[in-house]
Amino acid sequence: MLNLTPEQLLTTSRSARKRFDFQRPVDLEVIRECIESALSTPSNLPLPTWQFVVITDPDKKDKFAQLYRRAWDNHYRNLPNSIYTYTPDNEEARLTQQQLIESLEYLRDHLQQMPVLVIPCYAGRVDSSSNMNTLMTSPYGASLPAVWNFIQAARSRGLECAWTTSHLFLEQEAARLLKIPYEKMTQCCLLPLAYPIGVEFKTTSRKNIDEVIHLNGW
Repeated sequence: MLNLTPEQLLTTSRSARKRFDFQRPVDLEVIRECIESALSTPSNLPLPTWQFVVITDPDKKDKFAQLYRRAWDNHYRNLPNSIYTYTPDNEEARLTQQQLIESLEYLRDHLQQMPVLVIPCYAGRVDSSSNMNTLMTSPYGASLPAVWNFIQAARSRGLECAWTTSHLFLEQEAARLLKIPYEKMTQCCLLPLAYPIGVEFKTTSRKNIDEVIHLNGW
């Protein structure tokens, strides 16, 4: 466990995708501890049914990485207002966009080398649910706080974690590969996990706080 203040933990849990150490193994017991923290998440449902698929087998990781790349190449590039189709209005934003593209593509190209891949799942499907139902009672509204708890637990143990959803374009195919009961379980995201190269965790630049606060109304 790292000696981090709550503020350090919250402000340095970023997706530094190019820093993953592919050679250093991650003990399964550490993953179990992170999942234990995730299970302590408050829920709006009396009996949340979170499940976590943990992938460490090299062959499974390789096949999943191939699926991930197909999902990315066939779908992600064509999304409206994605990082590939959106054009920033200033040079600084364009530079940030290019750095993000390089980081995301690095993860796409090296996913099979990750020591551990974790897929959080939740019971139920939301394919035809209303937006309000999706937010309040669906797998996403009920499970993403648990995912964040997992990421914070991983960070506190010196691990680097990225949050990605690209494989969900081919969620049903991923379910077949990993024997996840697609009709009963929704895959929420993918969490590639590894120790970082180096020990320094930096905060990331965001908008000025006065640009995002609307006091007593918009």
